[in-house]
Amino acid sequence: MAKLQLPTWIRESVLTSAKLGELYVDLEYLPEYLFKQCTHVVNRTGDEQFEVSLHGSFSLLRFGSRPLAFATSHQTDDLEYRDVAIVLPENRVYVTSNQFLAFRHRLAPEQDADQVRAFNFSGAVYQHPKMLRDFFDARKSIDDDELSQAAFFCAFGCVDEDQDIHVRDEFPFGYQELKLRVSALTCEFDGSTPDDSVFRLRIVGRQPASLNGASGGPVFAILERGSFSEVLFAGMIVRGGNEFLYIISAQTIRDFVEFHDRREK
Repeated sequence: MAKLQLPTWIRESVLTSAKLGELYVDLEYLPEYLFKQCTHVVNRTGDEQFEVSLHGSFSLLRFGSRPLAFATSHQTDDLEYRDVAIVLPENRVYVTSNQFLAFRHRLAPEQDADQVRAFNFSGAVYQHPKMLRDFFDARKSIDDDELSQAAFFCAFGCVDEDQDIHVRDEFPFGYQELKLRVSALTCEFDGSTPDDSVFRLRIVGRQPASLNGASGGPVFAILERGSFSEVLFAGMIVRGGNEFLYIISAQTIRDFVEFHDRREK
């Protein structure tokens, strides 16, 4: 994956690496460690030739041992959750979700937090244990009151224009061949919004011609903590355009999970 395009002031500063779990990673190479936390929302169509359709991006997060894939309502509400899947590229297997969660409490319909959707992949992880490594530990997330203090942000999305999908005409019928890519965007904090669940980022590095497909992608903050900096989950892209991304905050997503945990008790 390409190196991260860092803001000029970062390149000229003493900030060269960040703590990611137990590792210290060179800032330019963060995408190589983080891109797997973003994957495609795949819908199994039931068609023998056109097996799947793509519906933007997933943010993969781990709450304890529970692997949840987050997306937005405008990506997934027309899909049957049992057909929503993740691709395992090493063996071309589609693994499907076994539970669907929506965030519907104390919210007006126009609030972006109401768009949060989560798909539980516990069943798939049981069958493919290595998958769990791709789900970011949600305990490592930034609070809303720390957002403006972040050095910069790294956002990921499965932008439509970067995907390569075509049909191979082979036995006894054709099949879809997918060459799926994840894009990394360097961003800076650009302030809060009237919706307290959403903040805004400005893209400062290279930007695709279109951000279609980026919704649902994860965003990470690089936050300085005294003598070191740390990579923290910051939220999920809900929409973007004209050099700006709008992000549902990590704190809102934590509230979402806590709400459902209380309901299940």
